[in-house]
Amino acid sequence: MARFGRDFVRAATQPAYTQGLFTAAQQVGSAPARRREQEKQASLQSGLLGLEQMALSGELTPEMYQEALGSYTELMRQNPQQAEEIRSSLSKVGAVVGQQKKTRTEIDVKTQMNNLKTAALAVQRNRQLSTEDKQKTLAKLKEEQNRIQEANPNVDLTSFEGMFEDVIVEARQLNKQEDLDVRDANNRRVSQQIFAVKDLENLETLTENLLKAPEADAEAIKKYSTIQQNSILDKQERDRIAAENAYDMTGNVKSVRDRLEDFPDEISEMVEQKLSRAEAAQQQYRSGGSWTNTKARNDAAKLIDDAANDIDSYLRTQVAIEQRTIASLESEISDLMADGPGTPNRNDIIATQNTLAIQKYGKEFDELNKTQKQEIQRSAAQEEQEKLNDVHSSALTARRRQLSVLRGEEITEEEAVEEKPTFLNPISQEAVDAARERGQSDAQISRSLQRLGADKGTIINLLFD
Repeated sequence: MARFGRDFVRAATQPAYTQGLFTAAQQVGSAPARRREQEKQASLQSGLLGLEQMALSGELTPEMYQEALGSYTELMRQNPQQAEEIRSSLSKVGAVVGQQKKTRTEIDVKTQMNNLKTAALAVQRNRQLSTEDKQKTLAKLKEEQNRIQEANPNVDLTSFEGMFEDVIVEARQLNKQEDLDVRDANNRRVSQQIFAVKDLENLETLTENLLKAPEADAEAIKKYSTIQQNSILDKQERDRIAAENAYDMTGNVKSVRDRLEDFPDEISEMVEQKLSRAEAAQQQYRSGGSWTNTKARNDAAKLIDDAANDIDSYLRTQVAIEQRTIASLESEISDLMADGPGTPNRNDIIATQNTLAIQKYGKEFDELNKTQKQEIQRSAAQEEQEKLNDVHSSALTARRRQLSVLRGEEITEEEAVEEKPTFLNPISQEAVDAARERGQSDAQISRSLQRLGADKGTIINLLFD
C-alpha cells in the first residue's frame, strides 16, 4: 500500500481533538462548547467516511484495518457517547475488508492450482521424459495439490477435481494435434516441390531424393509423385493429339471429361464449365479443319489444361486428407497400445460378484462363506478384466482395419470360431441351463432369478417352457 494510504488512516483515526482532550478543556474559554462539539463530530464522521471509502475501493488492507481498529477502540473508550456510531462504521468496514480478503485468498489459491495444472501439462507434453518420470513428477504435483486444499478448506476447489487426469488427456490431444500439424506441413512442402516439376526426368530425381530424407513420409511422396507423373503424361498426350489433329480439341475435352467419374458434384461442375467453354470457342472460331483465331485456340487449350489441373488438385487434396486420417489412426493405435485395456472398476467388480453369487450359489455375496467369497471375487475380477480386454481388442482391430483400407492393403478375414458366450445374461435360458448343469434345483434357480429382479411370468417361462 502506498505511503499515502497509511498516512490517511492515521489522520482518519487521530482527529485533531484527540490530540489532547485535557488541552481542549483548558481552552474552554477560547470558543463556545457547542462549536467544539460540532467540530469533533464532523472530524469523526469524516474519518469514518474516509475509511469506508478506502475499504470499498479496495485500498484498505487488512493490516491497515487493524491499525485503524486499534486507534478507534481507544477513541471509543475515551468517548463512550460516540462508541455506537464508531462501532457501526467499523463493522461495515470490517465486513468489506473481510470479504475482500476472502476473495483475494480464493484468487491466490486458484492461481496456485492453475499453476500446478500448467506445470503438469508441460510435464506430460515433454516428449523427452519417460512415462515413469512423468508419473513421479505428477505424484509430487498431486502432493502439492493436497497441501493447498488442506491449507484452504474454506475455498471451493471442486472445479479442480480430476485435474491431473484431464491434463493427461489434454496433453495427448495437444501432442497429437502437433504431430498432425507437422505432418501436414511436411506434406504441403513435399506437394509443392513435386507439383512444381513439369518433366518426368526431374520428377524421378526429386522423388528419389525426397525418399532419402530422414523420417520421409514415403507413402505421401509416392502418391503425390504418381499424381504428377500421370498429369505430365496426360499433358504430353493432349499436346500430341492436338498437334496431330490440327488442334481439334474434341479428343482432349473427352479425355478430361472421362476422368470425372465418381468425383464430387462441385468438382465436376467446375471442370465441366471450363470444358464447355473450350468447346464453345472451337465451335465459334474453328471451321474447315483450322482455327480462325489463334488467341481463341490457345485460350481453349488453356481451359482444358486448367480443367485437368482442377482434377489433379482435387486428387492432391484427397491424398493430404487421407494422410492426415492415417496419421490420426496411427496415433490412436499407439495410444491404445500404450494405455492397454486398463483395470476393472471396483464398483463393476462388486456388481458382478453379486450376480455370480446368486447365479452359482443362489445367495447374496455377503451370505457366502470365506472360501466361496474368494472364489467369486476372483471370478468377478477376471470377468470384468476380460470385458475390458475385449473392448480394447475390438478398438484396436477396428482402427487397424480402417488403416488397412486407407492404405489399400488386403484384409485377411479370420475364420469365425463358434464359441460359447463368455458372459451370460443372468436372466436368460442360457443362464438357467448353466445353473442346472452345475446341479442347482429349479427351486434354487427360481430364488436366484427372484433376487435378480425377474418377475414370476419370466421365471415360469424360463423354467418350464
